[in-house]
Amino acid sequence: MSPEQVIRAALWALTSTLTIVVSGTGTALSAVGGLYVSLTNSTRDLGLSQSELQTITQAVTQSFIVSGASAAQTDAAVRQLGQGFASGVLRGDEFNSMMENAPSLAAALAASLGVTTGQLRAMAAEGKLTSDVLATGLLQQA
Repeated sequence: MSPEQVIRAALWALTSTLTIVVSGTGTALSAVGGLYVSLTNSTRDLGLSQSELQTITQAVTQSFIVSGASAAQTDAAVRQLGQGFASGVLRGDEFNSMMENAPSLAAALAASLGVTTGQLRAMAAEGKLTSDVLATGLLQQA
């Protein structure tokens, strides 16, 4: 395969995966794509594979549905979570959005870190929920 063919195949696989996530959750493709890009950029040092990034993206998006969030709530919360990843730390409004719209995601993240959700809130306030910590924890729970 030529380098161009490899890139096209990878892009096709990614697009297919994100389309499945979107169709299964009702979340806007722009929000899911933005979350994936934020994950990719903010966790580059972890060396996560495309498959691991897709797994995290899908787990995050589905957790909002499990929590009973509407498509609009999910879309907004996924965007805010993506913004948290992009900034390198999840806190403030981005963290609150996750807690309100995806309590199951917050509980899973807390469990992966061995803390309570109250302690998770304190970690967010202290700036300890970095992109690396989030990605590692979410991957463990996916």
